[in-house]
Amino acid sequence: MILHIRKGVIQFKAFAFREFCVEHTSVMIRNSILTLLLTIVSRTFGEEISPIITLPVSVHLLQSEQHPNLNSNTSKAVVENIFLHVNQIWSQAGVRFVVGEIEPLKAFQVPAQRWPQRDRNWVKSAIPMDKLTAPAIHVCFIHDMGPNGFYYGQPAVVKDVVKLRNVSGGTDQHVARVLAHELGHALSLQHREQHTNLMASATTGFSLNEMEIKEARRLALSWLNLLKPVVAQ
Repeated sequence: MILHIRKGVIQFKAFAFREFCVEHTSVMIRNSILTLLLTIVSRTFGEEISPIITLPVSVHLLQSEQHPNLNSNTSKAVVENIFLHVNQIWSQAGVRFVVGEIEPLKAFQVPAQRWPQRDRNWVKSAIPMDKLTAPAIHVCFIHDMGPNGFYYGQPAVVKDVVKLRNVSGGTDQHVARVLAHELGHALSLQHREQHTNLMASATTGFSLNEMEIKEARRLALSWLNLLKPVVAQ
């Protein structure tokens, strides 16, 4: 295990442990173990990590026979591994995303994209929003589009293979970094010019400053209130 301590925030990369978990444990067990590790590390180094805010996520693998670019090739196992890395990135803010369902989602039949229609508008026109009913943050994977991903209200959309610019200290988990970035938008964070920041566009940076962490946690709590299931009276 390699520990990184930065600006009072403890980060870790559990390489061998992580690979063992991917092969031998369920998503729920892995998330629980990672949370336990964060607690142990914080006590060991005398740092106080705020209570973990857990947000539910539903993942949809868009499927389309009509448009190959909409047809995601990402598997459930790959999604689970991506979220391991997403949660490592967001551990610096004490936010964890717990995946519930990972299911294929049949795209609407839509006309071929025509200029000047923006990629995000064309992609969203193919997503059957009425199927995104779970009380969760929704994430859609598609095969390819111009941007690596986008979030303009539900759902966050990420493509199967992304292209990022490497920066010093950045992550080598590129799809996870893109998804973590889009989830940052879901938590109200805006783009940053600092290349090592998670909210920089198209880089491998993943740091967050104290103000961003505070804002993300505030919005995460708002999401929790919004996603609370309605209790029958």
